[in-house]
Formats: sequence, structure tokens, C-alpha cells
Amino acid sequence: MVIVKDAHTELNSLAWDRQRQASAPGQSVWVAASAGSGKTKVLTDRVLRLLLNGARADRILCLTFTKAAAAEMDTRIASRLSNWSVLPCDKLAAQLIDLTGEFVDAKTVERARLLFASVLDAPGGLKVQTIHGFCQSVLQRFPLEAGLPPRFDVLDERTAVERMRLARDLTIMRAQHGKDPALGAALADVSARVSEDGLSELVTDLLTERARLKSAITKAGGLEALSSQIKCRLGVSEGETDSALVSEAAREEAFDGPGLRAVCGALSVGSKTDLERAALICGWLETEGDRASYYERYKTAFLTKRGAPRLNFATKTVTEKYPEVGDILFREAERLVELEARRRALDLSVRTVSLMCVADSIFAHYETLKRGLRQVDYDDLIIATRDLLARPGVAPWVLYKLDGGLDHILIDEAQDTNPEQWQIVELLAAEFFAGESAAETRGVTGRTIFAVGDTKQSIFSFQRADPRGFLDMRARFGSRVTAVGRTWNNIDLEMSFRSAPAVLTAVDAVFNQDIASDGVLDNSEAGHAIPLRHSAYRSGQAGLVELWAPEMPLEEQPQEVWRPPVRQRETDEPRRRLARRIASTIRSWIDKGEILQSKGRPIQAGDIMILLRRRGLIVADLVSALKGEKIDVAGVDRMVLTDQIAVMDLVALGRFLLLPDDDLTLATVLKGPFIGFSEEQLFDLCWDRKNARLWVELASKCGQNEDFGSAYEALSAWRRRVDFTPPYELFAEILANDGRRRIRSRLGSEADDPIDEFLNQALKYEHTHAASLEGFLHWLAAADFEVKRDLETGQSDQVRILTVHGSKGLQAPIVFLPDTMSAPDRTPKLLWDEGSEGQGGVAIPIWSPSKNTDDGVAANARAAAAARRDREYRRLLYVAMTRAQDRLYVAGWGNKRPTAGAHWHRMVEAGLEGLTSEQNGRRVLKNEQTDKADGISQLTDPPFAQLPLPEWARRDVVSNSPTQRPLAPSRLESDRPVFSPFADGDAKRFRRGRIIHYLLQWLPTFPSVARQEMGRRYLERSVHNLTPSDCERYLGEVIDLIDNPGFSSLFSEHSVAEVPIVGTVGEDQEAIVLSGRIDRLVVNDDEVLVVDFKTNHLRPGSTDEVPRPYLRQMSAYRSLVSAIYPNKSVRCALLWTDGPTLMMLPDHLLDVVA
Repeated sequence: MVIVKDAHTELNSLAWDRQRQASAPGQSVWVAASAGSGKTKVLTDRVLRLLLNGARADRILCLTFTKAAAAEMDTRIASRLSNWSVLPCDKLAAQLIDLTGEFVDAKTVERARLLFASVLDAPGGLKVQTIHGFCQSVLQRFPLEAGLPPRFDVLDERTAVERMRLARDLTIMRAQHGKDPALGAALADVSARVSEDGLSELVTDLLTERARLKSAITKAGGLEALSSQIKCRLGVSEGETDSALVSEAAREEAFDGPGLRAVCGALSVGSKTDLERAALICGWLETEGDRASYYERYKTAFLTKRGAPRLNFATKTVTEKYPEVGDILFREAERLVELEARRRALDLSVRTVSLMCVADSIFAHYETLKRGLRQVDYDDLIIATRDLLARPGVAPWVLYKLDGGLDHILIDEAQDTNPEQWQIVELLAAEFFAGESAAETRGVTGRTIFAVGDTKQSIFSFQRADPRGFLDMRARFGSRVTAVGRTWNNIDLEMSFRSAPAVLTAVDAVFNQDIASDGVLDNSEAGHAIPLRHSAYRSGQAGLVELWAPEMPLEEQPQEVWRPPVRQRETDEPRRRLARRIASTIRSWIDKGEILQSKGRPIQAGDIMILLRRRGLIVADLVSALKGEKIDVAGVDRMVLTDQIAVMDLVALGRFLLLPDDDLTLATVLKGPFIGFSEEQLFDLCWDRKNARLWVELASKCGQNEDFGSAYEALSAWRRRVDFTPPYELFAEILANDGRRRIRSRLGSEADDPIDEFLNQALKYEHTHAASLEGFLHWLAAADFEVKRDLETGQSDQVRILTVHGSKGLQAPIVFLPDTMSAPDRTPKLLWDEGSEGQGGVAIPIWSPSKNTDDGVAANARAAAAARRDREYRRLLYVAMTRAQDRLYVAGWGNKRPTAGAHWHRMVEAGLEGLTSEQNGRRVLKNEQTDKADGISQLTDPPFAQLPLPEWARRDVVSNSPTQRPLAPSRLESDRPVFSPFADGDAKRFRRGRIIHYLLQWLPTFPSVARQEMGRRYLERSVHNLTPSDCERYLGEVIDLIDNPGFSSLFSEHSVAEVPIVGTVGEDQEAIVLSGRIDRLVVNDDEVLVVDFKTNHLRPGSTDEVPRPYLRQMSAYRSLVSAIYPNKSVRCALLWTDGPTLMMLPDHLLDVVA
């Protein structure tokens, strides 16, 4: 055991050393970081060491993949620096030694202490941004140079799709009006090949590929040049047509006429099939004048529907008598196969060129629409920045301005960077390694580039990310750095600080086998796969991997004798059975208090994450099963807004308000939550009615039935407002007037998210469109709008259901993988033949919707796309498995038809062969707990989400009289004794009071070493018009007060400044509504202290001399705060800054004026 412990300690030491090497500030580094290996820590450490080494904060650029990652990095860096500024020297020195692995002197310690202030002072601060955020900042700085309108707006994804669809409609209108005959012909060709929905999907695909398509057009030299290259790549000659190909093939010289005529005679002695084939061949031979028109029937004698040669051209009877028949027919079949290949290539060229023509027009209209509204989309940010940095005559000046502000570039999640984004990084770093850089002339250590990523986790190909880019850029930057004699370091981080040994053992076993390695494992220079070898930092923590047998369809039961359909029977669904199995497993853990050994506490719902390959029916099954077991579930990471029941109810109400004669919609509203009719009430209203329209019938019966009358009155009131009220205001009012409560009573609190997003979309619509209910409902339904929900933490103690893509960067103690037995089988409709792209050529787009339309070039492009898809499918499994910290459960469901190829369940099953034991029908791989619990992700600390609400929060809000105006507690009486603002020598006292009040509010939030500097900066602002002596006197007064040990509790972490408070004092007719702001509130375990600052007030000699208005003010505060904290004693005090003096007010004085 000691040997194992020592080996593990050595591995840990090696892991820390590698992290220090990666964060070393004097060298450029490319880090390949496996899942859970501390990527964010390395990035943070490198920024800190760069700052510590003298780099200026405003000259460091850190590019992250998401805004959340940028925020996390910013928070980590700020937290570390602020902590350094207040740490004792010995503790700070220890942290610096741990960070750098080197001895630090007193000067380094002092420099580290001042870094927080220097970062705050840096112009623009530390640049931690997404690539899109950085590009936006560059373009806003140089809009005219980039050819963009100044002060442009950035389109969100929803509006970009809307603009693209409008551009499509404008293109169609232009083609229909005959303004562009070439476009009209191209659109007619495209429209003949796809349905209306297919055209919309095609436009969406074009938007996704817009950057690559525009790049292809530009590289080729224009649309016509690209069209020529497409034809050339497909082997099609200019002017070649399908009819010409068939006519050429129908010429007598093109085929073996005598041989085929002999075959006709030979086939005549055969079977019925032989006779039918002979008739087709004879018909071809006899139709000499218009033989081409007979071709489609003729080729069926030789080829299948898929275009392949038939297996048998004649029956055995014929071939035995005439052996030469088979050879003649086979040669003709080969000729026709070649002809069909040429026809398919021609068809591909025609359809692709037509699509490019339509796409070019759509893109042109799209650009015009955006420019007219001063808008750009996310792709524009990347493309425009790239073009700006590469534009002759302009780029050198822009790079000079940026070059003067960048010394170090850091790239997070580099494997998810697409080609255009890499081009931007290359252009930014173009001068980093060319001779003496600007950084060196400023006396700073050389410029560096740093990237961290993991090709095993490259799963965003739909954003055009490619793991090859990570490897290519590593080689490219490495050669450039070493060429100028700088240090370059490739570092692999393989120790996981996240997962338990059992999980990592399973990951290694799965991906070190042939069926799962392609796309995950790197290759050596010799071309061999490098085995995966994860090391576990948490080697002593319990780990578990379970492979469940898949849920399969049950054997069909014999049909029972027909019975009346009075009871709904549920059909057997393996998917639903699996969802219930997962839910019941979780329920049993919670009920019996099963211990999560590595955490030393019972399992909670928030420990569990369920990951899916794609969203589907399993999502609803899981949510339903979990709720059925009364397990809190956070829902899914994304939802289609218009598919939510609460939104359907709101839309139905809007539809009725616009068209009350729509009986079905009105019935839906009446039955829905806003009215709440029962089935019987709706039947009574509709059955045997006298009026044709349901709305007229409801109006006629409103006096006969109280419920009918209430419904008619409510709907009529809403109808009267619909023509004059914007959509947001209308729906917000309906929801506020009991509508939200009614929806929640039916659907639960989970309805709040879609309702809130519905209102957000109403506001967003009104910002960009004329406020119209009809327009809003059409706009909402025009696109399947997805709401992205933040499920990044499990602190709400709810089970999370996410896609694997959505889980990137997240983790959970327990992970379920239920969707493991489906494999992707689709390839893009728009294929790319990369051809000579790597040698500076142009990648050629090919529009081939299916294999049936492929020629040889398209088939190769499709095969390459399928290979990339399958490699990413395997990487997706790696990401899914490595989200688990302690336990991983792999399950699945199937159907009667087995899935072709190797799906996830099959890969895991093969990888765990020989490593697992059989337990209750499950294959189990586990390691025992040998160390004390590590306490990671303690959901119970702090348990804010689980605390019961206090009683005051549950009481109904008392409605105030509309004529009653809230009073400030300090205004309860008007005779407040203060210094006169106009008294001789005291004109500055009011200004002094405001300034000191502000300083007392904000200076305590800064570290003590920074307070003098921050306070002096504030006071020296010209707006205050203070003399240097005034500044020093005011600052000294405030600093003395904050640092006074007697007042330490007022400015501790338990205190809050400027606390707003609203409530009612008194009862019945004597009740007064107060609205005020407490200067300082200190909340301790058993008491609450309310403090009010008095900065330009006369200080009394004792509490008995405190003026009555002050006592009434503090008595009101005490009354309001006591209602919030009924179980704590509430004390009040006045802090006289002219002294300073803290005066505690006895309860008996406050009781007198209460």
C-alpha cells in the first residue's frame, strides 16, 4: 500500500509540475488538456503569472468559447488578486511559491499585493472575452475601416434567421418579376427539386455555411468562376446538357448494335423475364429516329433502380445455349453505368450552380437588409474582423493600433475554434515573432501565445470547428516561435481532478479499442494510435460504473376479445420503461439515504445529471417519470417556446381576441386555465345551441349561468383592449390579474420559465416591429424558437437533464446516459469536396440531398462527411462519460430492428469486457473508498435553496389606498435640527454630508490597502470642488471611522449598506406606509443592529437629548425590521460622523415615540 501511495504522490507531483510548466510566463505553450485536468486553473494561473512577471493587464487578451467561461475566468482572477491584496506576507508568499514553484522575494510579494489595484487601473481592464466579443470591440473601434456603419447593432440568432427568410422572399419576388432571368431559371430549378419546407431548411443550411460559401466565391474569383470550378471538378464540360449526353449514347456507333440484335434473338427462347428484356432491347434498336426518348425504358433492362448493373441478364436456359449473351449484355450495362455517372455529375453541377446563384442573391438581400438597419450578425463579426486585419493598406495601421496593445494571447477551448477564427488569431499574432517586437522595446519579456484544448472534446462541428485545426495551428505556431529562437512547449495534461478511478478506467478501456478509438485517440508520427492513459487525482474516492441491459420491446401478447374502449391503455414503450427505471432508482437512493461515499453525505437530487445525445421523446418521459416519483427536476437545458403548454394557452387566448368567431380556439380558451370550464360546462354551452357561433351563444347565455357570465365579462374586457394595447402590456396585465396563478395551479412552478420568456419575446418584438398582436403571434410561430436555460449548477437540488453538447464544461457526482443505442445516419445535404483546398485551392460545394444523386466526387465527399460525423459521435461519448465524478450509469433502449454499426452501448459493453462483475443483471465496475471524503460539491453547504420561507414572506400583501403616498421614516416630523446650509462658515456641510455618506457606503467594500487610494481618487474629482486639505480631512475622518475597532462590526461581512425597506407601521386607519433606506444593517445570529449615519446634524450630549424626529425615524425602522426578523432582537443606533460617536438608543426611548 505504501508503494502505491508513493506512486500516486509522484503522479500528483508530476501533474502539478506540468501545470506550472503550462503557466510559465516566459514561453509560448500549447496545452492538450484531457477532461477534468484543470484547464481553467492553468489559464487562470498563466494570467496571474504574466501579471506577476510584469505584463500589463490591458495587453493580455484571453479568448474563451462562451460568455460563462469568460465570466468564470474573470471572477477567478479577480478573487485571487483581491485575496492577495489583504493576505499576510507569509501566507501570500506561500501561495506565490505554490503558483510558480519557485522562491519569491519580498519585492515579488509586494508586487503581487499591488496587482489588484493595477488591474483595476488598467485602461479597459483585463481583456477576457469570447472571440465574438473581441471582434465586436475591434469593429466598434474601426467601423469605417471595416466597411460597417458606426454604432451597429448585433443580431441575435432568432432575428438573423428572420432576416434570412425575408431575404429569401425578396429573392423569390425578384425572380418572379423577371428582373433577373438567370436568377429566375436558377430558382425554378431549385424549386422543382425541393418542397416548400425543404427550401426553408435549405436556407437555414445556407446561413450555417454562409462564411464558407462566401469564402469559396471570393477565392474562386466570383460566382461564375466558382460555377466553372464546380463543373470542372465534377468532370462536366461547358455547355454540356443531359439531352446531348443521351443523344450521343443513342448513336449507333456508341454501342454494339449487331451484338444486341443477336441477343434479342437468343432471349426469345427464354422465360417471360427474358422476353421482356428482349422487347426493351428491340424497342431501343428499332427506334432509330428518336432513340433518345426511349432511353429511360431501355436502361431498365440492364440497371436496377439504384443504377447498379443487374445480377443476372438472362436465365440459365439462354446462357447455356448462347454463352456469349452474358458478355454482350454486361458490356452494355457497363456503358450505361458510365453514362448514368456522367448524367448524375451533370445533374449535380446544374443543381449546385443553380443553388449557388440563388444563395448569392439571398446573401446580397440579407446584407442589404442588415446594412439598412445598421445590423450585423455573429458571422459578420468574425468575417469582417478577419477581412479588416487582412485588408491591404488598412490592415497595417489597424494592426499597429492593436499591436501596441497586445503582448500575450491566450485561447481557451481551442479545439472548438473554427477556421475563420483561427485566421484572426494568426493575423493578431503576425508580428509577435517577427524580429524585435514592440513588447521587447518596452522592456517586457517576449510576446507569447498560449492555447489550451482537447481534440477528444471537439463536438461542435455544426459551428465548423475541426480538431484538425487545433493540431495544424499547433504545428504552425510552433515552427514560427522556434524559428526566431523563442521557447515553445507542447504539454499534455492527463491527470483528472474530476473523476474517480473506476470512471477513468472505463473511459480508457472503451476508447482504447478499435471500434471507439477513431476520432478520439491521437496518432503517433508512425501513424499508430496513442493509447489513452488517464490518471486519477482522487484515487482514494469511491467510483462506480454500471452498464444496464437495454430495455427492449416485450413479446406481443395475443389480441384479447374486443371490449368497449372505456379505459385508456398504455402501449408498451421501452423508452418509457427506462425512464421509470431511472426515476425509481433515484427515488430509492433518496428514500433510504444512500451515502455518496466520496462526499460523506446522502445522495441528493442535485447530484444527478442525465445526459442525452439529442432531444426527443425521452425528455418528456424522464420529466414525467421523475415528477411521478416526486423528485425535483430542473427540466431540460433548451425548450422550444411554442411547444410549451403555458405558451400554447397564451397564444390561443391571443388568437381568440383577434378572431372571436373561431369556435375551436374559443373552446380551447374556455377549457384552458384562464376561464377553467369543466367538460360538462363546455358541453352545456355547445350542445344544441341556437347560435352558429360559440361566442354569440356565450353572450346569449351569460345571464342564465354565473360561470358563463364571468367568462363573457372577462373575455369582453380583454377584447376591448386588444386593438389599443401592445402585446407585452396586454399579456402582462392578463397574467398579473390572476392569469399566472391559474396557469401555475395547473402546470406547476415550471410554467414560470416559458411564461417569462414569452413576455421577453413580446418585448423584443416590440423593439424591432410595430406593436401588433397579430404580428407578434405570427412572428412567434414563424420559427421554432429555442429557449436556452442555465442549468450550469446543481445547487438548486434538482435533477438536471441536458444534451451532451449542453453539458460541456459541467460535471456531476452521478451521471446517467440513457440515450446510447441510436447512432447518427444522416449526412449534410450540402457536401464539400475539399480537393486541393489544403494546397491553396478552393473547397467546392456540392448539393446532393441523397446517395441516389451522388456521382463519384459526391460519394467521396459524402463518405468523408460520414467519417467526420462518426468520429464526432465517438468524441461525444467521451465528453458524456467524463462528466461523471463518482458514478456513471450507462443504459439504453432499442426496438425490434437492431441498430447498424457500433452505438455507444455496444462500445461501452465491449470496452468493459473482462473488467466488470455481474450484479443483479448489471455489469459493475467499481473501486472502494480508501481515503476520507473529499467533500467536493457539497450541495448542503450552504443550503439557501432548502431553507423554509419565513412567515412574513407567505402573508398576502396588503393593498394600499391609492391616495396614500409612502413616507420616508426621516420625514415623519419636519422639525429636524440640522446645520443651516447657508450659515456662515458652514456652506460646505451639506456637500460634506453627501460625500462622507457615499464614502462610508463604498470604501468598506475595498481591501484596506486600497481604501486610501480609491477614496482619494473619488475626492479629487473636479465635480466636488474640494481643496487638498478638505480631501485629506474628509478621507481621514472616514478611514478613521472604518478602521476604528469599536465600529468593526458595522463594516464586517455580516453588514449590508444602503438597505431599502418598505412596509406599514400602525394598524387600521392609523397605518402609515413607509419607504426608506437603512444606512447600515448588521444581522447576527441572535440580534439585528440598525444604524443611521448623521453627517450634517448636531450631535447631542446624551441619548436623552436626541431629537424626537430621530427617535421616531429609528422607531419606525425597528418596527419594520422586527416584522422581518421576528425571532431576533432589534437594536438601533445613530453614528455621528462628527466625532465619530456611535450612540445606542435604549428601547424605552423608542417605545415612547412608537
